[in-house]
Amino acid sequence: MSDQPSIIRFDEYDRPSTELLGGKVAGLVEMTRSGLHVPPGFAVTTAAHSRLLQDPGMRGALERAGSFAADGATSEHVARGLREAVAATAEAESLCRRIEAEYTVLGERLGLQDPPVAVRSSGQVEDSAEASFAGQFDTYLWVSGATSVVDHVLRVWAGSLASHALSYREHRSLGSGFSPMCVAVQLMVEARTAGVMFTLNPLTGDRSQVVIEGSWGLGEAVVRGDVNPDRWSVSKVTGTVTSQELGDKAHEYRFDTLSGGVAALPVDEARRTEACLDADEIADLVTLGKQIEGLRGAPQDIEWAIDGAGRLLLLQVRPETVWAGRVRDSLKAVTKENDAVSSVISQFIGSGGVR
Repeated sequence: MSDQPSIIRFDEYDRPSTELLGGKVAGLVEMTRSGLHVPPGFAVTTAAHSRLLQDPGMRGALERAGSFAADGATSEHVARGLREAVAATAEAESLCRRIEAEYTVLGERLGLQDPPVAVRSSGQVEDSAEASFAGQFDTYLWVSGATSVVDHVLRVWAGSLASHALSYREHRSLGSGFSPMCVAVQLMVEARTAGVMFTLNPLTGDRSQVVIEGSWGLGEAVVRGDVNPDRWSVSKVTGTVTSQELGDKAHEYRFDTLSGGVAALPVDEARRTEACLDADEIADLVTLGKQIEGLRGAPQDIEWAIDGAGRLLLLQVRPETVWAGRVRDSLKAVTKENDAVSSVISQFIGSGGVR
């Protein structure tokens, strides 16, 4: 990977390789190039991570940081250990300065000083059709300032070495060998409402339906299962809402000025019983879902947000995994059965059973 870039911008890279960018960023680059509304950002690639891990001292520091974080060490303690390791490693020091510079450029392009960003993992098999690692790697929201962005990129890499992530790989039979991790740095959306959308019914596998789940504020409340969201099933063919369930939406994730980060804040009683999407927004989401499924050729699991200005933004796309896995298992079973039948027939013919 010596000739591969260490940093790429979502809107300037034309080769969305999962090997270099991981599943999450490859999807975002693909959707950006397709003209869809994706919040801007950049990625620190698997090539950068791989080069960093070639230094034994830096790899050891990342492994220790991952263990400390898993054991409940404070954020500052973890960050301090990583900074000390970076200062002792020329390759790491150079990369960190480049990350800081790219973050500064992102702010200049947006006309913002220290824009708030999400720092997320994007693994090579994460969010693939074979396995979704959602929730297994670290995500940091509303990170602001160049130094803090660098700290959180390093913490994502440290987390990727943590035992819970490696145990998940082994459990999923994806091998125990470590794979380098890409990290996405993406502008935060001040979401009025957000959630997920499946371009099939995730309970029945019905591909004629789109299922939308949403709640107030950032989508983490829905993704983490922290709230009872609003839910709609919509016909892909007619656009008709076939079912609607309004959840209580008791709290929402928003930026909290007191804590300086994202916090779960109570939703007032009136909005708890109010639908978080109107008819036009539901129709726009269905159109978006069908467009993405058409581009990618298979049912998708999509994260979306609508900001205060009413703009629909695409935060993440990944192949739907549950029903795709069942189809693969069925095909394997059919293939195995056909092979067995062919073997029996061959033996029967070879024994003179057909005249």
